[in-house]
Amino acid sequence: MLDGDEMISRYLDGTPSVLKIDVEGAEGYVIEGLEATLRDDECRRVYLELHEGKIFGDETADSICETLSECGFEVSTLHRRRNEMGSEQSDEKFVVAAK
Repeated sequence: MLDGDEMISRYLDGTPSVLKIDVEGAEGYVIEGLEATLRDDECRRVYLELHEGKIFGDETADSICETLSECGFEVSTLHRRRNEMGSEQSDEKFVVAAK
């Protein structure tokens, strides 16, 4: 399986300036696999939907936002929403990270 940095280097010509990430709980894994791209000055903005309470592994919404900050981004929350589907509930946080 390829991580985001490998996919970008194989299939794109250069670093994307904007990323949109909506991966239903795998946010930590995706951000980890994009760290080189995120540290590149050409990557200027990230739109991210965080599914708090559904994030896989040891990551939290706060730790993911901290990683973005460490990569040079200023992170802001655009919107929060409580999502209730049947017996499942999750809080969704929509953030933008900009350099």
